[in-house]
Amino acid sequence: MLWEHSARMSQVESAGLGELHRREARTMILITGASGSVGKAVLQEASRKECKVRAMYRSKEEAAKAPSGCAAVLADYSDKESLRKVLDGVTSVYLVCSPIPQLVELESNVLDVCKESGVKHVVLNSALGAGDYPHSFPGWHRKVEDELKATKMSYTILRPNGFLQNIVTYNAPSIRAQGAFYAAMGDAKVSYLDVGDIAVVAVKALPGGAHSGKTYELNGPEAISNQELAKRISKVAGRTVNYVDIPESAQRDAMLGLGMPEWQVTALLELQQYYKAGGGAKTDGLLPSLIGREPVTLDQYLTVNAREFRDQAATA
Repeated sequence: MLWEHSARMSQVESAGLGELHRREARTMILITGASGSVGKAVLQEASRKECKVRAMYRSKEEAAKAPSGCAAVLADYSDKESLRKVLDGVTSVYLVCSPIPQLVELESNVLDVCKESGVKHVVLNSALGAGDYPHSFPGWHRKVEDELKATKMSYTILRPNGFLQNIVTYNAPSIRAQGAFYAAMGDAKVSYLDVGDIAVVAVKALPGGAHSGKTYELNGPEAISNQELAKRISKVAGRTVNYVDIPESAQRDAMLGLGMPEWQVTALLELQQYYKAGGGAKTDGLLPSLIGREPVTLDQYLTVNAREFRDQAATA
């Protein structure tokens, strides 16, 4: 079991006993999914704010990558006994799980043990659409939201829109190889936001307080279509990038051909239907009011990641 990221004695020597005691008096936070895209960003933000943090991992290899200043711990969402060990003494939990069919069961396990262990506040990473779309990933998240509320624990629920990071994850490979990306999205618009901005909200909400009982639907500063996204990528990458709108059946066949499991393909296509109905196009002033600054924009993100969209030879 990897409990402490650095030796306790070195903490005492570097900080002094008085400072160590002051640190230990602060809220102990457990960040689940610490190796995932959002969980890692939350961990980095919490560490930057010098919060007292435990970072939960499933393997020693991932735990070894934990930043200095936090305790790396091992646990599995499906193993309640391992969860009890890492939740001992924890007052606040950031809960996130990979979007898999077992999400409801796994996150429910964590909530059960949180209640048993006397956790005071839970920040749940849900998804946009959980309030009004009973299908796909939003439908799974809504079930967990309802279970969290039923525990009577203090909570904050985050429902983020699409991640800017997904633009590289899902579109960059075909852009590098073919100068195009493909989907059955029509002219649907999505208001993308940066995972780092979600992390700022999560860390601010972890103590509870004024954020207790709140559900925050987090949208980016600008809603754009895939056609416009292709133009923006072309500009920063210095090459022509096209968006090709294809029938849903063709996208299904393509994703299955890549080896994606059928449940995931169906869930992604259902989520696209939500976007096509306008579910992801909202913009508002909530995110900047929560983070205390302007959010990361699409153009800023694309500029920083421009090399990801250049041809394979150029990125080699």
